[in-house]
Amino acid sequence: APDTNLKVAQQRANLVIGLLHQDGQISDEDARKAKGKPAAPILKEGVESANYFADFVMDQLTKLDIRPDKDLVVQTTINTKLQTAAEQNLTKILDRDGKNRSVSQAALVAMEPTGAVRSIVGGRDYSASTFNRAYQARRQPGSSFKPFVFLAALEHGLTPDDVRDDAPYENRGWSPGNYDGSYLGPITLREALAKSVNTVAVRVADEVGRRKVIGVAQRLGITSPLEPNRSLPLGTSEVTLFEMTRAFAAFANTGNRVDPYVILSVKTADGTVLYEHRAAPPIPVMNQRSLEEMNQMMFEVVQTGTGQRADLDPRPVGAKTGTSQEWRDAWFVGYTADFITGVWVGNDDNTSMNKVVGGSVPASIWKAYMLAAHKNKPVHNLPGVDMYGSSSEEPYP
Repeated sequence: APDTNLKVAQQRANLVIGLLHQDGQISDEDARKAKGKPAAPILKEGVESANYFADFVMDQLTKLDIRPDKDLVVQTTINTKLQTAAEQNLTKILDRDGKNRSVSQAALVAMEPTGAVRSIVGGRDYSASTFNRAYQARRQPGSSFKPFVFLAALEHGLTPDDVRDDAPYENRGWSPGNYDGSYLGPITLREALAKSVNTVAVRVADEVGRRKVIGVAQRLGITSPLEPNRSLPLGTSEVTLFEMTRAFAAFANTGNRVDPYVILSVKTADGTVLYEHRAAPPIPVMNQRSLEEMNQMMFEVVQTGTGQRADLDPRPVGAKTGTSQEWRDAWFVGYTADFITGVWVGNDDNTSMNKVVGGSVPASIWKAYMLAAHKNKPVHNLPGVDMYGSSSEEPYP
């Protein structure tokens, strides 16, 4: 491919020119000019970074039972400027922090609440590895899984201001520990999510029922197998970044399920329409009260909790950080009323990073992308959180 190995591509072109000349299909002069001025690729802005996105489109074509065995015109949802920004910012931050923090890879997925996917970056360098870590890699989400635990709790009848004890907790010989090894004592569920307190998440999941937590995650869009073991609330069942971003999108999409899509239409060269995307009717996956309370709780993550690096003041942001066991994976999944973006960083060989947490490198990549995505966009509210970042003061009936 001339965009990744130009020298060999030009050598091949010279061989073809020679054969054409030998066969009498081009003149001596044509051959001399062609060899004297070899062709070089001219890429439009954004195209050079769209390979991961293009691979995903091809995969989706197959799922639509459309075989690319003839010329097709495929209109997609990609925003090439944002795709370029995503790749450049991801690479820049990895170049800056990667060596010191022992992190070599990252992935990013961004979509709008409608489900239109605008950017997919499956790794640091497509020319070095075409493996798409955004949707092909299953990794432990760590604490970024906790919103499903707390949504299940709200549906169970708890409120963000209910108090549970952050103290040593044991379940049949297994005890979860907090990130820093300390305990805060009695705290609200709101504070427990903002500060990513493990003991409270496990207590709440045991209280509500881990199968109910799994049901919530699946309802919002998690399709990978989830095991109802004691560590489930801490994000030990592996999922993809694409799934997590889709699931969080429901909070931005007024509580409705989001079905991501990348293909708008497929036509043959003569204009025959083979496929056209049509939006499905909205399917609610949570009630209005739970939606507003979850948005308030995840807004608090960015205001006072583990996600403060990603603040987009005055634009309201809901988010959750995640760090898996032994620093192998770090996640930041967050959203505004206009965009939902998920970021994962780690190493392909599953080795530990140098204490990279979700609120550090992933949050930096996330913020850089979201600043580009929201450039010149007006500030919009999240349900339950106003444009200045305060919780809605409307009392519930």
